[in-house]
Amino acid sequence: MKILIVYAGHDDSTSANGVCVWNIAKELKNRGHEVWAIWQFKEAVNNEFEKNGVHCFGIKESWYYTFTQWHISHRGLLYDLMYKFISLLRLIYILPLFPNISPLVTLKCRRMANKIIKLNGIDNVLGIYMPYHAINTTLYLKNKYKDKLKVVNYHLDLISSPNNINSIVKNYKIWKGNRAVRRELSLIDLMLLPISAKGAFKSEKIRFVDFPLFVQNSEIIKSDFVFPTDSINIIYIGSLDKCNRNPSYTLSLLEKCSHLIPKSIRVHIWGNLADQETKAIIEKFDFVAYHGLLDNIYVQDILRRSDYLLNISNFVTYNMIPSKIFQMFSMHKPIINIVRHEGDASLGYFSKYPNVMIIREYSNFDFGVQSLCDFLTKGNLMQIKYNDILYIESTPSYICDYIDGKK
Repeated sequence: MKILIVYAGHDDSTSANGVCVWNIAKELKNRGHEVWAIWQFKEAVNNEFEKNGVHCFGIKESWYYTFTQWHISHRGLLYDLMYKFISLLRLIYILPLFPNISPLVTLKCRRMANKIIKLNGIDNVLGIYMPYHAINTTLYLKNKYKDKLKVVNYHLDLISSPNNINSIVKNYKIWKGNRAVRRELSLIDLMLLPISAKGAFKSEKIRFVDFPLFVQNSEIIKSDFVFPTDSINIIYIGSLDKCNRNPSYTLSLLEKCSHLIPKSIRVHIWGNLADQETKAIIEKFDFVAYHGLLDNIYVQDILRRSDYLLNISNFVTYNMIPSKIFQMFSMHKPIINIVRHEGDASLGYFSKYPNVMIIREYSNFDFGVQSLCDFLTKGNLMQIKYNDILYIESTPSYICDYIDGKK
């Protein structure tokens, strides 16, 4: 088959959704399909380039996204007022158009998709939400090409997801989002929804899958990094920030443990530190080493040679799955999972994993210290007794069986 993936979001270097899309694209390519994909970049990439055997096309990201990124690095009273004013004008403009909140990007995406289909004889289109540009584009394509084009849409989240505090805005988004999904179902051939959305919609066109994040890579490239042999080496790889992934509680917990167990603890952190406050927190603890960014080709080696893996789950976006946890599972290592919300989306996945210590920040601190001390002295001696098949619905292979008609 010749498959066009219409994603129109950001690539895997800046987006967790991008990681999902790349996993799907690579799986389809490995099955012998020829694959094209549309992405969004800071600068327009109008010429075709190739990555992992996938033909890629770029469209320039929306002006508002660029403006938002600019505002993050230019804070101050005047900048904040300007940002709020422009955001309000934009809200008034796009409100009737919801969920298509970037009509200019959608137009670029339609033109690019139409061009790729005509030039390459595409017979299958896969639209991936978020963002909505992709879905809007696939509906346009289905209307234009009818039965000449099979369209499958894969939603990594619900369009009607109520992520606003204001009840009026929330209800409006739910209403408009549900209308958009019903229209989508009337046109496309198949819709894949996340398992968490069961019960939200009913249609013979709907299938439920999970996120394509459980991927085992057999090839491990060894890094030059040397772990101290006299310590318990705990590894964290990922971004940290003062709001969503604040390491303060976790490091305080581990510091307390370091005084109560016989072997010394060493925490190694790789990844982006989003703000000065987070850097200051890390620098307070002398048993913590920050090593900067880590080249992706060495991640598996670092994880494999560690004693314990650490996951600091999301706080603000607690209902989003941290994409890196599936790679952690594939290492079969003992894992420390720190959660800050009782509805944390990672809990259901960790419940299947037999060698994990879940520490809840909203519970008793001393109890957490004692539990973690026990885990650090016994956890690495526990034998993993589980099959990766437990995460089968989170594998690209399982999901692609629906896309290429094997299920």
